[in-house]
Amino acid sequence: MGAVLVYAATGRSPFEAENAYLAAYTTVHGEPDLGRLPRPLRPLVTACLTKDPAGRPTSGEVLKALAALPEELPDEEPADQPSPGPVTALTDTAMVPARAKRRGRRMRTVVAGAAVLAVAATAVTASVLASSDTSDRAVVRAAHPSASTPAGWKPWHNALESDDKTMDMKPACTPDALGVFCSSPQVALMRLSPATGRVDWTRPMSEKKVSSFSLSEPVVHDGVVYVNSADRSEGLDAYDGRTGKRLWHLDGPLGGFSALGGVLLVRLDPLGTSRTARYAAHEPRTGAELWRRTLTGNSAQPFYEGSQGLLYADLRGGSGGIARVDARTGRNVGVVDAPKGDLWLATVHDGTAYYARWENDSGVSAAFFIQDLRSGRTRRIDFPWSVDPEAPPLVRGDAMYIFDYDHETLLALDLRHGKPLWTSDRDLRVFSEPSLHDGRLYVTMPDTSVLALDPRTGQEIGRTGRSFDTTGQSFEELSPSGVPPLLVGSVLYGVSGPGVFSVGDVTRPAEP
Repeated sequence: MGAVLVYAATGRSPFEAENAYLAAYTTVHGEPDLGRLPRPLRPLVTACLTKDPAGRPTSGEVLKALAALPEELPDEEPADQPSPGPVTALTDTAMVPARAKRRGRRMRTVVAGAAVLAVAATAVTASVLASSDTSDRAVVRAAHPSASTPAGWKPWHNALESDDKTMDMKPACTPDALGVFCSSPQVALMRLSPATGRVDWTRPMSEKKVSSFSLSEPVVHDGVVYVNSADRSEGLDAYDGRTGKRLWHLDGPLGGFSALGGVLLVRLDPLGTSRTARYAAHEPRTGAELWRRTLTGNSAQPFYEGSQGLLYADLRGGSGGIARVDARTGRNVGVVDAPKGDLWLATVHDGTAYYARWENDSGVSAAFFIQDLRSGRTRRIDFPWSVDPEAPPLVRGDAMYIFDYDHETLLALDLRHGKPLWTSDRDLRVFSEPSLHDGRLYVTMPDTSVLALDPRTGQEIGRTGRSFDTTGQSFEELSPSGVPPLLVGSVLYGVSGPGVFSVGDVTRPAEP
């Protein structure tokens, strides 16, 4: 009621902010801005907006106070009290307006919170497209800062244009120190030179007609590249990343694969509704099968990487808990009970699991559970607003970085205190998953430049030039990338809608 009165009298929310996150945070923690509210209304509105519910007036008291007001109120007055200004914990950053998205696999409804649009007690909802894809993205987050700049390197870009006019699917690409590896419906695998961006070699795709065909980014690990098989069977091919020689093959259909814990994990059953699936671990270079297990649980991708040859398996919905698994033998070496409730295991990092709690089956969460996977100890933190990443968040130390696809914004959260650190500026429009290299956060922008941010404050350190000319293209014509920038030596590699590119690091010159 207090917020409605302020909005009716001034046309502004008492917790006005550039985005829903700031508005929700200020509503909970900040003081209302009543500077333009007619003076006779201020005592009543102040009482209505008191943080303590017990201090707010009853409906009868509100009616009595309104009846006592003069028939005509003075015009809105200039502010005679300071505006609360930007939230200190979020510096001076803000969010871009939400809009309909072009990506993701299922619709979710985000409840932004009361008073965000200054209509008291009315929740603001926005439809967003999001995905529960938990495919392994760690391989493209691994930095190679110790690697040297490729001999003869100069900035380059490659639009990956095809002579095949029927091609309706852009190649899926993964950058690595050996080069950029791409797959397409026409080419099983090709490598772009890290120095020039020109094609070093290609491996053909079968022309066999199939009823369905999937395409995913190549998985690159320790010099071996894993892709969907060239025979279009939804199987697996492993190639030597240097020579392009095929090392081994698995017939399909398979349900996916990922390089974790020094082995290649393969789901032997196609993805489906069954909670039981078979998994196998293979020697990365030879393909020799190391072990095979049948797991029962709710997760379509139950394995996460641990340290020193360990894997973590999400067995909730089956035998229960989170198991520590020896990557070479497949045997459990310990199990901890998982927190109760409808929780998404968002990521595992450094022996710690990070769960997000769904809010009323909406797919968004403001509550996270952090669990030590050896002791089982769990603590809960509550953020002042909800988040909804389409991909696993990036966790380093006590900070979590989330790319919000819906708002094209990067969020940084303090895991120790359960508070927001910052959001990227609303004028930036982040356009990729983030990567953290050498104490800097890197993200790709819509114009195909790469931005470097201070991970502690979100302040811009610098940015590269544009690799492609996106003049005349609207944001709706472009699409954020699930592949974060990769730093190799002093060179950055990126994947964007127009293609792939390589530029010098914004913070240090390329090697001669």
